[in-house]
Amino acid sequence: MNLLLTVSLIISSFFGVAARATATESDLRIEVFAVTSDVENHLDTPEGREKAVAVLRRLEATKIVIDLLRSGHLVDPDLARTCRDYFASQGFEVAAGVTTAPGEGGWGHLSPTGHCFCYTHEKTQTDLADLCRRAAEDFDEIIVDDFFMTFCTCPLCERARGARTWEEYRAALMAHVGRNRIVRPAHEANPQCRVIIKYPQWYDKFHEFGYNPDREGRDFDAAWVGTETRDPNTLQYGFVQQFQGFMNFAWIASFHPENTLGAWYDHGDTPAEVFVEQGYQSVLAGAQHLTLFHLHNLLEFGEVQEAFVQSIPTLRTLRELRKVRNLHGVYVYKPLESRGNKGEYFIFDYLGMLGFPVVPCHEFPKENGTVFLSSHALKDPYLLDRMAGHFQKGGSVVLTPALLESLACEREVRTRFGYQEEPISRKKFESNRLRVFDSPLSQPGETKEIRSDQPIRVSFDLHALPDTEIPVRLLADDREIPLFTERATSEGGRAMVLNLSTFSQEDFDAVNERFLPPAPVSFLDMPELAVSRIRSDIVHRDPFLMSAPTRVSSYLLGKDTIVIENFRDGGVRAHLRLDGVWKEILHHIEIIPQTPAGTYAIAIPPREIVALQRE
Repeated sequence: MNLLLTVSLIISSFFGVAARATATESDLRIEVFAVTSDVENHLDTPEGREKAVAVLRRLEATKIVIDLLRSGHLVDPDLARTCRDYFASQGFEVAAGVTTAPGEGGWGHLSPTGHCFCYTHEKTQTDLADLCRRAAEDFDEIIVDDFFMTFCTCPLCERARGARTWEEYRAALMAHVGRNRIVRPAHEANPQCRVIIKYPQWYDKFHEFGYNPDREGRDFDAAWVGTETRDPNTLQYGFVQQFQGFMNFAWIASFHPENTLGAWYDHGDTPAEVFVEQGYQSVLAGAQHLTLFHLHNLLEFGEVQEAFVQSIPTLRTLRELRKVRNLHGVYVYKPLESRGNKGEYFIFDYLGMLGFPVVPCHEFPKENGTVFLSSHALKDPYLLDRMAGHFQKGGSVVLTPALLESLACEREVRTRFGYQEEPISRKKFESNRLRVFDSPLSQPGETKEIRSDQPIRVSFDLHALPDTEIPVRLLADDREIPLFTERATSEGGRAMVLNLSTFSQEDFDAVNERFLPPAPVSFLDMPELAVSRIRSDIVHRDPFLMSAPTRVSSYLLGKDTIVIENFRDGGVRAHLRLDGVWKEILHHIEIIPQTPAGTYAIAIPPREIVALQRE
């Protein structure tokens, strides 16, 4: 077993993890997805089904999903019904899966590239309607896996789209197919059948391939969300940060929270500690159901499976905390069908990895507080009015350089944020030398020059006015490049700019990646002193993660709970600002008072999660 995970589990045991709740004491539901090959290779005999039941019970699962279609191949309907009846007799809920992954099984009509089905083609639509009708006759629940999207550009699709853009055509096409070839046939065959759409995790690319969480939230009965972030340090499935699972679920849930119920994650490129982290992120984001993909990976218990079982008590406790508490913190605004093509794809994931407690939203927040605005916000035609209204209420705004560049012609924006007539220039800088002013870990007025272990890279030079505060700077090419600027507003808020960017489409193309983050982001190598200085002004509320390194995330649940997860391979000592008396409730780790009054320290083991609650 991985040494870090072993240490973590020992610590959890030593500190007395909260006693495990049973499924009847908690509304958290654990489910297992059996793909077509699982059904045909593991569930085709009585002995195989008995073994699966034993594993499901060990995982505390209450449901199994029987995949009927995958890669163009259909499972024998009689075998599917045999599995349904057997698992139901053993006390499990049973649902059907429909996975329109491309394949040569004869189902549907493949795009000429072979990488997706052509949904314009009548055969694909007819085959899908027939399958969903039959599935609903045999099952009371259908979940459509996350291949229900298209990037087909065949002549048939080209003619059908006419003068529309590909995004416009795919949105209309997939709306029609989802409503009339999946949901309607299923409901006609079985009015009690619940039809679920499952989303992939690449939320910043949805609109390019036909996904629309607002529309689908009305057409489908429920939504499941992919939180399968996998190993963040390899290209195999993209350099996806663990926080993306939280961001994806919470953003999708902002459209139809009452119907966004389940999270789904898998074993691909996933060491044990990451598999556990995927579950924690899912539940913190609001998931009641956890679907584990897929059965074959669960039948033989190893390090990953044991780690998941050990994490179940914490998952249940986190679920109980989250289900009665709303998220609080920094609002991150991503309107529907907005894009990060100005070098900001998936930028929100990295805010979480910098320790900001974020509240993903698809509408501009009505509440006072701090809102983070990237170039995604340009999708909103009323953005300037909304920003002005937010400032007038005493709220604070954080801009990215890409958005500031797009709004440079607006004098009011430049004045608010303290920038010259040409506020930025696009130029790449790289250095491991930084200068930090007035860090929470320093004496008042103290300036420190520090070094990062790895170079920090930025793509913009910021041209702030002389009276604009620049508390964190990158020292590069005999220059001091602002990493963070701020100005107090007359209404009591702050106008801030964070010099953060992520990926352009060219970055994806360079490694032939279509969906997932194509490279590491150096901002995550920023020293603790610098990121804590930035966090202290952006968050600016209690309870507050005052000081911690990057790759330590925080979540504000209601007004009485803060959860902190350490994604690092080493332990960290986090400092917090807390009002009142607090205790750590997952492992009973001591919270140590510090100077000045109202500040506290807590030691968080490697790859561990803690929850602090006001007494």
